[in-house]
Amino acid sequence: MITALLIKAYVRFHPRRTRFEGFDVYTPGGCLPPRFTVSTGLLAGVLRGLAGPGVRVLDVGCGSGALSLVAAGVGSYVVGTELDPVCAAAARRNAEANGLGGLVDVVVCWGARCLRRGFDLAVCNPPFLPVEGGAAYGCGRGCRVAAEMLGEAAGRAGRLLYAWSSLSGPPPLGCRVVASRRGLLDRVYVCLHDGLPGARGDCWAEA
Repeated sequence: MITALLIKAYVRFHPRRTRFEGFDVYTPGGCLPPRFTVSTGLLAGVLRGLAGPGVRVLDVGCGSGALSLVAAGVGSYVVGTELDPVCAAAARRNAEANGLGGLVDVVVCWGARCLRRGFDLAVCNPPFLPVEGGAAYGCGRGCRVAAEMLGEAAGRAGRLLYAWSSLSGPPPLGCRVVASRRGLLDRVYVCLHDGLPGARGDCWAEA
C-alpha cells in the first residue's frame, strides 16, 4: 500500500522539532509526528471545542503528546497512555517544555487497560491503516489492533473522539462524523462516539 509506505518513511525521517497548534513539539524517530498528519490536525480542531476546565481527558496512544497539549492548552487535565517508552518520554518532555506539565500525566501501557473509568472524554488517533507492522500507523488485518484500542478507550470515558480512514472500512464503533478531510490516497474521518445504542459503524452512512 503506497500510503503506508509513505507514512512509514515520514515516521522515520520526519523533522524532530515542529510547531503544531501553537506548541513546540519534539517527536523522536519512530513516533508519529503531528505536523502534516491529516488525522492529528482534524482531531485537534474538534478536541479544542470539547475539552476545557473540568473536563478530564484520556489520550489513548498519545505518541509524543500533541493532542494532550491541545486539550491541556484549553484547561483540561489529561492522562496520556503510550506503549512506546521513547514516545511517552517525549510526551512528558513536551508537556513540561510548553508549561503544561501540571496538567498532563503520561503512563506507559497498551491502550487504556492500565486505567479505570473516570474520564469525561477520550481521544484516540489509532493506527488505522490495514497493513501489518508499524505500530504508529498499521492496524493489521481487519484492524483488530485499532478496534481493541478504541473499545478500551470507550470503556473509560463518557465520550470518545477518534480518527478513521476510508481505506479501513466501517469504523468499529457506532458514532457520528464530526469532521473529515481528503488525505493523500484516502479520506480521513473524525468520529464522535457517545455510547448511545447504534449499529456498528453506523456513522459511515453519514460520511
